Amino acid sequence: MLVKNLKVLHMEKPLAIDVVPYFSWMMESDIPNTMQESYQLTIKDTAGNCIYDSGVVESSSNAYIPYKGAKLQSRMRYLWTVRVSDNHGNTATATSSFETGLLSESDWSAKWVKAHRKGKKRKPGFGKQQPATLFRKQFALKDKPVKARLYATCHGTYELYLNGSRADSRLLAPEHTVYEKYLCYQTYDVTEQLTEGSNAIGMHVGDGWYLCPQSLPNMKKMDYAHAVLFQLEITYPDGSMDMIISDEDVKCSNGPVLSADLYAGEYYDANKQIKNWNCADFMDSGWTSCMEANYGYENLVSQIGEPVIIVKELPVSRLTKSPKGEWILDFGQNIAGFVRMKVNAPKGTQITLEHCEILDKQGNFFNNIQGAGGVGKGVDQKDVYVCDGTSATYEPHFTYHGFRYVRVTGIEPKAEDFTACVVSTEKENLGTFKTSDERLNRLYENIRWSQCANMLSVPTDCPQREKAGWTGDMLVYSRTALLNEDCTAFFTRWLYNMECDQDEYGIIPMVVPQDGNYPSMGKLMSMMYGVKGSGTSSGWGDAAVIVPYSMYEITGNTDILRQQYYCMRRWCDYIILQAASNKPKDSTLPDDIEKYLWDTGYHYGEWLIPSQSKNGLDMKNLKNIMSMSSCYTAPIFGWNSVHTFAKIAEILSEETDDNILYLSDMKKYQDIADRMKEAMQKGVIKEDGSMPSDLMGAYVLPIYFNLVPEEHKETFAGNLVKSIENNDMCMDTGFLTTPYLLDALCKIGRIDLAYTLLWQSKKPSWLYEVDAGGTTIWENCNGYDDDGNPGNLSFNHYAFGAVADWIFRTVGGIDTKVSGFKHLRIAPKPDGKIRSSSRSYRTEQGTVVCEWNITKSEKKNIFSLHTVVPCNTVATIELPDGTVAEMHTTARQRFVYQSVRFGAYVGAADSATQTRRAFESHIHQLTSRGMNLKDHCHRTWIFVRDVDRHYAGVVQARNELFARQGLTSDTHYIASTGIGGACEHREALVAIDFLSVDGLQPGAVSYLHAPEYLNPTHEYGVAFERGTCLQLAPDQRCYFVSGTASIDKYGECLFRGDVLTQAGRLFLNIEKLLESAGGTLADMTYFIVYLRDIADAPVLRRYMQIRFPNTPFLLTEARVCRPEWLIEVEGMAVGNQ
Repeated sequence: MLVKNLKVLHMEKPLAIDVVPYFSWMMESDIPNTMQESYQLTIKDTAGNCIYDSGVVESSSNAYIPYKGAKLQSRMRYLWTVRVSDNHGNTATATSSFETGLLSESDWSAKWVKAHRKGKKRKPGFGKQQPATLFRKQFALKDKPVKARLYATCHGTYELYLNGSRADSRLLAPEHTVYEKYLCYQTYDVTEQLTEGSNAIGMHVGDGWYLCPQSLPNMKKMDYAHAVLFQLEITYPDGSMDMIISDEDVKCSNGPVLSADLYAGEYYDANKQIKNWNCADFMDSGWTSCMEANYGYENLVSQIGEPVIIVKELPVSRLTKSPKGEWILDFGQNIAGFVRMKVNAPKGTQITLEHCEILDKQGNFFNNIQGAGGVGKGVDQKDVYVCDGTSATYEPHFTYHGFRYVRVTGIEPKAEDFTACVVSTEKENLGTFKTSDERLNRLYENIRWSQCANMLSVPTDCPQREKAGWTGDMLVYSRTALLNEDCTAFFTRWLYNMECDQDEYGIIPMVVPQDGNYPSMGKLMSMMYGVKGSGTSSGWGDAAVIVPYSMYEITGNTDILRQQYYCMRRWCDYIILQAASNKPKDSTLPDDIEKYLWDTGYHYGEWLIPSQSKNGLDMKNLKNIMSMSSCYTAPIFGWNSVHTFAKIAEILSEETDDNILYLSDMKKYQDIADRMKEAMQKGVIKEDGSMPSDLMGAYVLPIYFNLVPEEHKETFAGNLVKSIENNDMCMDTGFLTTPYLLDALCKIGRIDLAYTLLWQSKKPSWLYEVDAGGTTIWENCNGYDDDGNPGNLSFNHYAFGAVADWIFRTVGGIDTKVSGFKHLRIAPKPDGKIRSSSRSYRTEQGTVVCEWNITKSEKKNIFSLHTVVPCNTVATIELPDGTVAEMHTTARQRFVYQSVRFGAYVGAADSATQTRRAFESHIHQLTSRGMNLKDHCHRTWIFVRDVDRHYAGVVQARNELFARQGLTSDTHYIASTGIGGACEHREALVAIDFLSVDGLQPGAVSYLHAPEYLNPTHEYGVAFERGTCLQLAPDQRCYFVSGTASIDKYGECLFRGDVLTQAGRLFLNIEKLLESAGGTLADMTYFIVYLRDIADAPVLRRYMQIRFPNTPFLLTEARVCRPEWLIEVEGMAVGNQ
């Protein structure tokens, strides 16, 4: 058994935590059905003192284990060790570390300092910002440190340098938060970057979110100056310590960044570069001393989660000149990021890069960003570089864009000089998905790319126009996000900020962080509807409850439920109060119904229903459009928040000893939720089973959330189906209802219709975007008009990508029956169009795999399923035919299957050369996985064109290669079939399939021998095993039977010319081979029968049906490798020991 993947707060070895930690780990075992029975957690400080010992805890829990010890100390490195015992009596131990940050305001000795230059409020638009500021401080150290930690932050965004080198690769620190309450500082291990003697700290500071007009903090007193705070703490070899802080000795200057804005772009003049400004030997006598600023420390918190970094780099896919004569770079993929370019142009040359997501119908540059109510204003997405006459490489410092295309002016560009740098918050990939359908695969890739582009510091709606943390987008997408990447720390920080933005009424704003124009815009919207407080909407503010609950559902995270509990409760109280105290003017409902309906205030409704947004956002009729759907979205999502919060209270009551509060809340809020449900059934759903608006989503939500009264279920199902049929079999649901559409259809027994919508390629649909060349998910399904002109919308919005959740469960086949995937549900539901699917997902317990394929045999479809269940997990397997089985963890085994097929490029290579190339290809695959041919490859299938002519070359090459790999008659060979077969290319003489297995126990591989019936193959000059037995589990064996013919112990062919008698002899040989390893013919799961003459098929089919009535078999014509053999049979058996 192995314990691995140790994490603290879902991070590996975090440097500076300042909250109470929780711990997680994973188990691996070669023994099936391995479950954790207990754990013991111990923590030691730097001096080796044990500060916490949980004792032996009998529990299968391995994630979100809370620390329950004494208060941790600032700046301390702790070692934590977990000792795990399993149900087989095995134990394993693993150790990791974490460090604490500055846990008290008194730990800060550094002073905030700012530039003397008077800061001014910025204006939106390119070039309207003040220059970025260079800060530096020079200092001396008496010795080379053994430990050095630098704590830093700023007002703006910064790049940190030590002695001329970047401290790390992060971008846009300190990132986007509710600055007035929650400003992150970052912690750097700079031990190796410091030296004895003179050193220098440099900070390059641009506006970032803090000073950008579209994201100005919601602060009454705002200082528009760039400011920095840093504290370097040093430990010397003799144990003494030193501290270097920001103070009046810090100096500053302007530099080459003349202006920088996250939306407009960056203006960089290389002629104003200051060489070596961040190095120790730089003469800064001409620089200005900084001013101390009294900003305080009360809003400072250590950053939780990973930084923003460059996660991928893309070359230019195509360089074109548009019909208008524009040079346009096409990177082939819509992204968030910036362009890195190599520059070599005369001094004063101004190079302009303008970014866009889409080209117009003719192929010209097209700015698709449309402003509305101030949103989108100043989004130039432009970078300008002024050359100094030297060769250089430039990339922007303080901006990023949403783009696929870049218009270049000022030079004639060369494609090789430009690279697109993809920028996102660094997160661990958890999932994979691939099917036999390339369009569905592309849809999945589009979803992943949109997630990458919009998980940048905060979950944004789009990476170009708003770059804002719209809460409703993440409400619908949070499950999908968590099924793709490890978003736990990322979401945790955003939810902390959501709590910071919650106002005195309990309102959760529509955007978090709520900054820029959003606070005033939200209050104006609320005032229009007679509501006090921040602007909010059902489906948006409800993210306060639904996102934490999604984190619990997917990962089992109860820590986030505790952390956000009062934020959730205050939001629910706001909903309840609004429902009880406000009544629509035209309402005729009784008060005992009306007071439980949230049907007043400002609400977006479903948002962007395709039929209502064919020509983009209809601002003139927006109020009417929103009210058409908010009449049901508001009461339903309000009920869902209250109902979900009651479930959360119940969850926490079950794992908390002092649970009086939780039990009381569970009863209180569930009672209110029940009354809200009853009110909807009487006050929203009409007596005839119709809804107040006859929209598709109006039937989706009640069906999905089980709100439809029994007497109306048939009507609702019929209305939903009719709405789809009347819409040309296309979806017509908005942001808030699309994630539930396909599940609602499954609930009414119409999975066929769900698949119809998934496969639909007409507008609006998911695959319409794919067919239109989309590489990300669009904000609006109507991306182009009927003439092919692109719309003024974002082509990178993840909300409609929430369909991946359904795809992962239904096509991929992986679902969970309880929170955190502790009890898996493996239940793929193929529709007939997809022939194969592979889905993997790394849960908190380990990676689960579901791979299935459908093959045709004898006019029948054969469904095959392969699944991997991690330790500490139980799975229920539900096959498409209704078969259900329970399964526990599988052994830690890896199966590597590779098919090598040569194309026309193979040229004139003979069969020996092609055989060598095929084996070398598989050896390379194995080596990359830490495997090798001798120990891990257990079965090959070799197909040879004109086998009578070319088989000798195969034998020769295999014998030579096996000898070099240590595969000899004294060791072992590989079970194999060598048979006549051909690929589509005439030059391809050989095709080989390989099956290799890793993770088997020592002694788990044995070889089948029956020397009294058939001789070893090496005696007649070939090299393969008659068969191989793999012990996959203590009670399960798998037998691979090589191609077997009618031969005797001398290798001679028996019963020449008689196919039936040859069949009888070869099955006797197979029987004896199986017996040598404890198997029987009854264990065979299939046979493949190769016939030299297909005319023998009728008699052999009858023979097989009589002798093996319950064993599948396939008859096929293929030349066997020796002319006298009329028949050869291979197969596989599975037996219990």
